[in-house]
Amino acid sequence: MNTSYLDNPWKRVFIGLLFLIGGVGLGWLSDNNQWIIDNVCGNEKGIWCFPLKLVFFDLGLKSVSYTLIVIGCILVVLYNFVAELLGSILSFALNHVSNSSKVVLDAMERNRITREESSEIIRQTIARYKGYRDRNSESFADFLQSKLITQNFADNGFWRQNFSSIVEVKNTEASDPVDASKYLKWMETSRFTVANEKKGQTYKYSSVSITDIDGPESLEGIIGSIRYDVRIDGKTEFSFADIKEQLDLEKLKAGEELNLTGLKVKLLDNSLKIDVELPVIVSDVETDVVIDEESYISVEDNTYELSFFEPTKGFTFRFNLPEGFDVYHRGVSGQRFGSQLCDDVTISRDVDNRVRVDSNTWSFPGIVAMLVWKKKAD
Repeated sequence: MNTSYLDNPWKRVFIGLLFLIGGVGLGWLSDNNQWIIDNVCGNEKGIWCFPLKLVFFDLGLKSVSYTLIVIGCILVVLYNFVAELLGSILSFALNHVSNSSKVVLDAMERNRITREESSEIIRQTIARYKGYRDRNSESFADFLQSKLITQNFADNGFWRQNFSSIVEVKNTEASDPVDASKYLKWMETSRFTVANEKKGQTYKYSSVSITDIDGPESLEGIIGSIRYDVRIDGKTEFSFADIKEQLDLEKLKAGEELNLTGLKVKLLDNSLKIDVELPVIVSDVETDVVIDEESYISVEDNTYELSFFEPTKGFTFRFNLPEGFDVYHRGVSGQRFGSQLCDDVTISRDVDNRVRVDSNTWSFPGIVAMLVWKKKAD
């Protein structure tokens, strides 16, 4: 409907006066409806008088009269005020309808929506974004919501940031308690920041180290040379050196698993498995963790996987082998999503035996990088 003529004040006032005159006229008719009917219809009150009664009594001329008078007053006197008021109300309503995400976010910030309701909103949003007609969309949304978002908060909502790992693999020396032709020395320093939405939460640190040994007779020498230290905010929370004297090597050789505070050790098929698990109280919203490790790997062990247990924002990884080795496979997750190549995940190899991986984006829990190497032919 074209209402541009209302922008002309003279036309608007004229139309308003017509509404006022019409409203007053209908009001007079309403006040004198019985007199009009009696004089028009007479005493006989024929059937033809029925429409007149319907107009005067059943249609409510008084209400129509008031409505016309109010509309006339608005057009003549209050048009600008009412137009601005109605425009503001309509704009407010349309803004909230068209920006429904703001409404939801505001409700979440004001705790008007529970975490379970928020979780369901996320799940349904992902499912519908992926496509109504895709029968896997609900399953995909369930996977992201339950396995990543909900589980992260179930574990006190921890994530990591600024992860750094430097691995130095060197040839063994005469002073090392292993056969130099069968082992390489492994030295790794990792550091990262644990972040959390609340103070005083418990972060569950865990790590597994597996070392191949050249028979049970080399067990004592290898265990004596292993170093594994965990520092939290500069304070040593775990040191393998302080606990290795408590290990019963005979029980290990017999295949028993040794359980000590924060440590599980087991020898199986000439592989020494050291499992470190530490409950770390995060006193602030961020806590720095540093791990120093020294051990040995078999020369036949030619693969390495860098894995994350929590969502991690940004990482730096350096892997260095001795001269004469070639890292011929370098796989990094996050380099490609579908047809999209990510510029914020890079991998490079300046020389054959050195690899560097950098990322300034988020990495999902799981395998982040995988390297495979071999010794060059003489």
